[in-house]
Amino acid sequence: DLRSIYSDAVRHSGSNYVSTCFGNLRAAKHRFESMCTPLSRICLDWGASIAFLARVALERSDRAGVFASATLGAIDEELMLQAALLADAADQCMCLIRLFDAREVDNAKIAGEVQRFCVSISKLFFDEHVWVAEGHTKITLDFLSETTHFVVHGVVRSVGGPRPVTRDLRDRVLKRMQAWAILVQEVVIA
Repeated sequence: DLRSIYSDAVRHSGSNYVSTCFGNLRAAKHRFESMCTPLSRICLDWGASIAFLARVALERSDRAGVFASATLGAIDEELMLQAALLADAADQCMCLIRLFDAREVDNAKIAGEVQRFCVSISKLFFDEHVWVAEGHTKITLDFLSETTHFVVHGVVRSVGGPRPVTRDLRDRVLKRMQAWAILVQEVVIA
């Protein structure tokens, strides 16, 4: 069962970024918060995520095994870094969504909280604070500072280590987040 494979991978990963031992990657498509959780868990423990995919790819020949193999074949530093930036953006969105998730929202606080959100994403993605702020991106950069090997279709692949996260790579993934931040700010203005 996929849940037990994932739980085993998390238990054996040695990641110490969170004290909780995650047991699943489930999400409810109709809830934004629920969709953010799997992305966050993946980025908080890349070692467990890769181990999970490798085991599923090795042991299963059904859709899950095919998906795991394809995902392992696609994983590289750019994908991992982009996922981490998206997870940090999702965290900022969740802070704003939680304000509106209350039974009653103080109308006097709405403008200030929306402004705080805009300032926060601007600081992260335009001032490039995302590279040093405690969060998914920093954890991913730490993970990528060492080499991780895994097997896909009998071929050994690796991420991190000698292939550093270059300035060009950072610029590429950051430009995507800056485009998103501009869109967000335009929506807020509208």
